[in-house]
Amino acid sequence: MPVSWRRHRAEVFSLKAGPGVTLYLIGHDHLFDREGLYGNAYGDYEDNAERFIFFSRATVELGLALGHKVDAMHVHDWTTGLVPLYLKSLYVDQPLLAEAGTLMTVHNLGNQGIFWHYDMPLTGLSWEYFTPEAIEFYGKINFW
Repeated sequence: MPVSWRRHRAEVFSLKAGPGVTLYLIGHDHLFDREGLYGNAYGDYEDNAERFIFFSRATVELGLALGHKVDAMHVHDWTTGLVPLYLKSLYVDQPLLAEAGTLMTVHNLGNQGIFWHYDMPLTGLSWEYFTPEAIEFYGKINFW
């Protein structure tokens, strides 16, 4: 997965969750094999923007890699909040994703995924999306 100038390798695991239902899991030990999901006793992880940009991009890329039309992507909270924007920007010309709808479930509106604007290049998005109508929030990036 491209995250700024770096490329991260995603691992994909699949399991049968029922008749006709396959569950796909995305892994990357360097970014996610940690003490806590968002941080530890000392606070949030400093690379949370990179971690969840990677995860959002990997989610969309997995949709392409499966090789069949994606009907919908169900995203949860800020951790995958960039997926709808990725579908409408970086992946807008991908036929397999062209008609994909998105549904966002919000579990905790208090956690917004707000990061400083210096993380914008990690997203792979143009600065044209750094506006209040897109992902700019009082000079910072907001993944919602």
